Amino acid sequence: MYLAIQREIDSKLDGMAKTKLLVIGAGASDLTAIKRCLDEGLEPVCFERSSYVGGLWHYTDEVEEGQACVMKSTVANTSKEMMCYSDFPIPAEFAMYMRNTKVMSVKPSKSGKGKWDVVSKSNGSADTHFHTYEAVLVCTGNHSDKNIPDFPWLDKFMGKIIHTHDFKDFHDYEDKHVLVIGIGNSGVYVATELSKVTLQETKIESALSCLDM
Repeated sequence: MYLAIQREIDSKLDGMAKTKLLVIGAGASDLTAIKRCLDEGLEPVCFERSSYVGGLWHYTDEVEEGQACVMKSTVANTSKEMMCYSDFPIPAEFAMYMRNTKVMSVKPSKSGKGKWDVVSKSNGSADTHFHTYEAVLVCTGNHSDKNIPDFPWLDKFMGKIIHTHDFKDFHDYEDKHVLVIGIGNSGVYVATELSKVTLQETKIESALSCLDM
């Protein structure tokens, strides 16, 4: 009896129109969102402005403005057991801590039914496309653009100034004096990386202390 009822319910669900929603971005969290949507019987559509998936975890040697990227030697600070997908476990032989469509507008739909009107276009194309979705998941991350503080001495410094957004590896920093401003994740990671090759111990300063330099 239970199986017969379940089959009848499944049959009715199959006949219902699936909820269509948009996922903006194809990074690690976006792929998880897409998977969960599929698990719930929804119909997700994903827009990604780059030519690859993985977001900032997709390493490239080239610096891309507006696109975050891990450093060449980045090691995940979350164990593989905690970060893997529930039905796609990371192989046992992998290290415990592993290395490493442009949306034009999103507006509430004029239909007044809680939907969203989305206008998009592909990179390099002037053609725009219009679609309506029941929901929109924005998963574009928060590391794409550089946050460069305005220090009063910055324009007088004669050496090389680089943001960690553009840092790839330790090459070109051998035997040099380096000051790292900021003690967040990327600042500490860069300092650790450079401490092996710089002329003296790499110095880390907080942003506030640098205002008085």
